[in-house]
This record gives sequence, C-alpha cells and structure tokens, in this order.
Amino acid sequence: MITLSSKEKIMLENHLNSIIGNPTSFDNQKSIMGDDGFCLWCEEWELIEMLKYLFNGKEVYDRDPPPNRLKKSTVWSKEAIEQKVIKDLDTMENIEQIINYFNMRRNNLNEST
Repeated sequence: MITLSSKEKIMLENHLNSIIGNPTSFDNQKSIMGDDGFCLWCEEWELIEMLKYLFNGKEVYDRDPPPNRLKKSTVWSKEAIEQKVIKDLDTMENIEQIINYFNMRRNNLNEST
C-alpha cells in the first residue's frame, strides 16, 4: 500500500465528503435491511468506511467508535474493512488509481442490485 501524503489524505477526505453529501438511495444499491426497516449495511457505506480507513490509518480507524448509522449493525466489522482495503487497493501505486477505484465502484452500485 502506498504511503499517503497530507495532500493525498485531504483528497480522499474530500472524495468521502462528496459521497456523504450526495448519498445513493438504498433501493439503488445492494443493501441489507433490518427487521425494523433500517439499513444495516450497504455498498456505499463500505466505500465510506474504506475511505475513512485510508485517510485515518489503521490505528486511528480502529480506535474510532462506529458512526451512528452503524451502531446497531451486526453485518460489518472494522476487520472486514481492513481486509477489503488490502485486497482491493494494496497494489495501487498512486492516489489517482485509488480515487478511480472509488469512482468506478460508486458508478457501478446499481449494477449489483
């Protein structure tokens, strides 16, 4: 995995904020809904957590409490996010490749429903 500069971390944080600011409907992505009708996990949340892991780093990410949207979720884990980052992004050599990965994943959310 590449080591990110402060500028690259800011680029990832800005990308994260663009996703959070323009969320995809749960109907337009693979989502796991709880019995109470609330979402427990979705593809976009995976992207959000992966981005947080990247710009915060493993130690900070591991110490960070789960966001409110995930406090009741039993279908995600920080360990799974770490493994997904390693599996999908470990061989990427620059920030452009990483951002392209997230753009491609987000653009293809509808294809998996």
